[in-house]
Formats: sequence, structure tokens, C-alpha cells
Amino acid sequence: MTTSAQALFESLSTWQSIEDLVSTGEAESQLLECKAPHSPILDKGFKAQLGTILSGFANAGGGVVVFGVSTSNKLHSGLDVLAQIEPIAECTKFAQRIDRILATLTTPVVPCPPVRVLKKSSKDSKGVAVLLVPGTSGDPVQSIDDKRICIRVGAEFVDMPYPMIKRMFAGSEAPDIAPIFDDRLVTRESNGAWRVPLILGNSASRAGRDIDVTVTVENPDACSSIIAQHLADISDINPGEKTFSAHQDRPLHRGFNVVIGALVFEMKKGVRAKRVVTLAITVYCSGMRARRWRMRVQLAKKGFSVKKLLDEYLY
Repeated sequence: MTTSAQALFESLSTWQSIEDLVSTGEAESQLLECKAPHSPILDKGFKAQLGTILSGFANAGGGVVVFGVSTSNKLHSGLDVLAQIEPIAECTKFAQRIDRILATLTTPVVPCPPVRVLKKSSKDSKGVAVLLVPGTSGDPVQSIDDKRICIRVGAEFVDMPYPMIKRMFAGSEAPDIAPIFDDRLVTRESNGAWRVPLILGNSASRAGRDIDVTVTVENPDACSSIIAQHLADISDINPGEKTFSAHQDRPLHRGFNVVIGALVFEMKKGVRAKRVVTLAITVYCSGMRARRWRMRVQLAKKGFSVKKLLDEYLY
């Protein structure tokens, strides 16, 4: 199910869409925050501010941050109205820097997709960056820098009232197990094959127990070989599929990620060969609703990248 924050993020996919926000007099809101940094360098103050934004939006169901748009406060309404686009220099590098530091700004980590870069022309180095902050389904998110647990109220980030924090902790009765791909652990072997570790993490206070995972390669024809390490090949009992499974015996606690196995992909060679693998990953855990993801994994000479295509509960 698409959230309001996801819908807003998807609507901001072109330079024109940002210009439309400004020209129509859009204001900051429950879902929208705008920042116009003077420099693409992420200093200590910027990181602290971003930690507050991540905490506030995640605890309020999600939101979108647009970097490169300034606002003007209107006295008669009190609204911060989008004033003008102020493109960020070296915007692609700016977005990459944000992607790299996001995991260091809050606890638990907010699983944001890659920052989207929008430019007026493909030749421009300046541009606007758009960040989607998804809502948390587990414990309240806290900013690491100032230890604040914030929430978005209207167009402001405020400290979350204690009774609300208490309810969120009490309501987080289920584990929140999800797959993680860490490009620092992905390696390329001497024969050109890619070794991709499969990691599980838990973002809830309740430990995950009796965890089963299935991984299906939806387009095995793109590979000349697929080797599973520490994963059981269950393709024979799932006709027409290339499916692997793993079982996690030990409890999985928040902040203690585990590698359950790895897949080694040797991609087919060819002038127009698409070095892309699509994975369907399903996690079953005691006390948690079964959940499924579809991931698009790019395995190219320029490097490794992952895009989430689907995130849904099975029932």
C-alpha cells in the first residue's frame, strides 16, 4: 500500500514538478520540508538537523525533504511558502554524501531509498535533491546527535510527548525483520562473478525468533551460473523457480544484523546483456506478519546497486 509520503515522493520526479510546487505557492506541510543549504558540504550542524528531520518524519508516518528550495514565511498565514529554487552545486555528490551518512544519524536506522537528483538539464552539475523518509513500523526513531525523539506536527518538528513515546514502545510488540544489502560487503571475484551477502536486520525492540527466509531469483536466465552459499536450494520442490531458503536459529536483536548466506552471480556476457537480477525475498518470523520484498539488483562494471520494487505483507 502506497503511503501519502511515497505518493508525494513519486510525484516529484522531474525538474518541472519542483517548478510547479514553487509556482503554485505550495507551503511546507505535514509531509513536505524544504531546505536550501548554502554549500554541498555536510557539516556538523547540517547532520544534526537532518537527524531531527529523519526522527520527526519517521515517527509521524513519513515525509519528503527537498534540498535546493528556499521558503518565505507569510505573516498573515504563518505558513512557510516555497519561494524559489536555489540549485545545489555538485548535486549528485551532495546526494551521495547524504546516502552515506543516513545510517549514522538515528537509532534505529531509517531505511530511506537513495536520494533522487533532479536537474534542469542533464549537462548541469547543479540541481535539487529529494529524500523520502518512510514511516517507522517499530520503535520510535531517535536522533543520535541530540538524543531527541521528534515528531512532525503540521510544518514543524517537535519533541514527542512522553505518553506518545510510551504508547509507541508498548505497541511495538512484533519483530520487524527485513533484508539488508550492504555494498561494502559485496565483492567481485576473479572470474567476474558477484558475491552478494544476504543480511537480516531487526528494527524493533522485540527479538525475532524462528526466522525462515526464501529468496527467489526471478530472472535466472540473465545469469550463466548462480551459486548459493549457506543457503538451501529448494528449486526442486518449487517447479519453474530458482529458489533458496535459510533458517535462523538464534534470536535476532535490534542493532545486531546477521549474514544468513550469500548468492554468487556470474552474469551472461554479451554486447547488450542486462546485468540485472530481480530477487523476491520473503521473511517468516514468529510473532511477525510474513513480509515480501522485490529487489532490482544491478551488477555492472560501474558497481553494485539495489532498488526496492515492492514491500508488502502476505496477509
